[in-house]
Amino acid sequence: IKLNALIDKIKSSKTHLNIGFLNGEEADIAAKNEYGGTYPVDEVYRKRAAAKGIIFDEDAELTIPPRPFMQNTVTKQKGKWAKTAIEMTKNNGGDIEKALQNVGRMAKDDIQDTIEEGDFIENSGRTVVIKDKENSPLIDTGEMIQSIEWELTK
Repeated sequence: IKLNALIDKIKSSKTHLNIGFLNGEEADIAAKNEYGGTYPVDEVYRKRAAAKGIIFDEDAELTIPPRPFMQNTVTKQKGKWAKTAIEMTKNNGGDIEKALQNVGRMAKDDIQDTIEEGDFIENSGRTVVIKDKENSPLIDTGEMIQSIEWELTK
């Protein structure tokens, strides 16, 4: 198969690869971390803080700086993902689904690596105390990083 024909075949495929947070609750947490913003202190965080002797007013808010782990990963890896999709489709007799499954696994790993290794704005001192961890801005309970998924849809 010629390269241009192969690329056209992939683009015209009715199979789509979705990568990210497919669960609504984790998607909300991920979006807050990706884009940042100011949010009311939720009950879970309030209880964790109180256990460390930190008390929030009833109407307290937290400001989360943007930590664009998804955008950074896509910017850095999209060329590799495209090349892999083309090569795998070519080497598997035109099997786009199999190629996209491999790209999905690769992208999930790449996003998780960015979360673990990314150079992001550090947590505030208060957040470090509440999380009871070294300064790992995007890692707390591990739920967000473990919630990254991929799926093929038609």
